Amino acid sequence: MAFADGNPVLGTGTLTTKGAKGPLWVILSKGLADSLVRAAGGFSVGMSQGAGSGASPVVRSASLSELGGGLAAGESGNLELLRDVPLQVTVELGRTSKHIREILSFAPGSIIGLDKLEGEPVDIFVNDMLFAKGEVVVIDENFGVRISEIISQKERLNQLQALTR
Repeated sequence: MAFADGNPVLGTGTLTTKGAKGPLWVILSKGLADSLVRAAGGFSVGMSQGAGSGASPVVRSASLSELGGGLAAGESGNLELLRDVPLQVTVELGRTSKHIREILSFAPGSIIGLDKLEGEPVDIFVNDMLFAKGEVVVIDENFGVRISEIISQKERLNQLQALTR
């Protein structure tokens, strides 16, 4: 994995939420980690052993290997910690670009043409990252999306790398 300002580093600490404590691991660019350590306020409170303790986060070089095909024995417990984390899911029907004068002329009943054709798969984003493609369905007068394709792990990693450039 390439980072714009050098090799990645691993920041570790303790995360406290609603009375539960657990380990926290964050992979950051070296420049961002250095900035956060220098900032003393924001990062150290979230990453230290206790708010106001003055303890700094532990930052060390990280080596990243390619992701494997599944979970190793004993890792399913770690995944259970994440199952209740809320994520933003967005379905994008299409995009277009308009001038301000066109937007100001919109009224109820206006039609906005999009860059997708009827029947073409829609994009499904999870936390603003393309995750899948699907087709729009109507069930009991409600819209939904039937997932037809999950984006590969390699493509998702490429998206992450593009964000760090």
